[in-house]
Amino acid sequence: MRWVCLRFARDQGCVLSNVRCGFGLTEELVKMIIGGDKGRKGENMKTKKYWTPAIILAMCLAMVWAVRAFAVLSEKQLSLAGIKTLCVFVQELTEETKKAGLTREQIQTDVERRLKREGIRVVSEEECAELAGSPVLYVNISAPKMKYTAAFVYHIDLGLLQKVALVRDPKIRIMGVTWTRGRLGYCPERTFVTSVRETVEYLMDEFVEDYLAANRKPQRAEESF
Repeated sequence: MRWVCLRFARDQGCVLSNVRCGFGLTEELVKMIIGGDKGRKGENMKTKKYWTPAIILAMCLAMVWAVRAFAVLSEKQLSLAGIKTLCVFVQELTEETKKAGLTREQIQTDVERRLKREGIRVVSEEECAELAGSPVLYVNISAPKMKYTAAFVYHIDLGLLQKVALVRDPKIRIMGVTWTRGRLGYCPERTFVTSVRETVEYLMDEFVEDYLAANRKPQRAEESF
């Protein structure tokens, strides 16, 4: 949008007076980029040399902000709205993964620590059963070891499980997965534990990002610009 405005101004030779093109692109910035008055071409070329990269960066950041500000949340993201408390469940690991040094306790601790850091309360499975929707954040790690090499191929699922109602009959409520992410990886045995924990951390980053987007407080109109 901004470059269309600039190109039009440059090609048509129009005079921009008190005009904003795009997100905060003022007359002065437009003149700086397209060269300003022809009589000051040399000076403007020197100015462009130092200022154009900074201006382009500023405009790109403005575009990213605008996209995020007006992005429509998906149904998966919206399913995280209003959740303040949940429990964490890590699926049982295979004997091979245990021998490689990975434990459920490590993953459980990593996930719970991240949730608490974001202000999300973590409770036991028994307490979770009493919560509205009984939300459970689960981690499933599948990691078969390669037969002829000392390496693992692993797949990690991170998902939110909670009670949902059927559209055709809202009285029927079942546990369903409303948010999920997964990652596939390959690593040598010596780095298996580190690789898995880092992948779980990456998936938690995605969960937290969607959680915060769904639970962000709406801004007042004057604060949105």
